Amino acid sequence: MVGSFYLAFGVSLLAVARENDYVRIHVASFAYVAFAVLQAISLVRYQAVNWFELPGQLLAVVLVALFVLGAAGIQGYRVARAT
Repeated sequence: MVGSFYLAFGVSLLAVARENDYVRIHVASFAYVAFAVLQAISLVRYQAVNWFELPGQLLAVVLVALFVLGAAGIQGYRVARAT
């Protein structure tokens, strides 16, 4: 269930990047970055994941991808707004 939640985030950001329509999703981009950072802080603080096993590594990849795609959305929005 949690994986499908993360997958929905990633798919929406990839769709926006493909359409080059960052203005429409700028609020969600900020939310994705904030979500990735806060989730990472929570996981590091409470040690709920074993980072040396596959599920922990997959979670790390998902959080990094959300952060990178969210940051790309923010940057795309700034560029689109400037023009």
